Amino acid sequence: IQALQLARDLEAALAPHDVEVVHREGMIEVVPGRLHKGNVVKSVLTNLTKNGAKPDFVLTVGDSPVDEKMYSSVYSYLADAEQLPLDRAFTVTVGKKASRALFYLNDHKHVGD
Repeated sequence: IQALQLARDLEAALAPHDVEVVHREGMIEVVPGRLHKGNVVKSVLTNLTKNGAKPDFVLTVGDSPVDEKMYSSVYSYLADAEQLPLDRAFTVTVGKKASRALFYLNDHKHVGD
């Protein structure tokens, strides 16, 4: 109950700023609006190809709603990239739930398998 109240208070206090308050079990995360995993993934992939590198594959794994932008960025990159076949990109969410990821794992323990 205290965490929920804290999340609400943070949302109210930070409303004028370009941030998002994400409340998950056991944590509260304040994420800059323009800086998210999706932007980072797209930047890394774009810089690799600009420098002539071609990734053998792309693997993105996440377990929370904030990871959805990461999956979307992979798909966006693939739509524009000529160098990487679509069957070489793997988007995975941990826990069966609605997601933009194409694959899911039941548990974090299975990520390394």
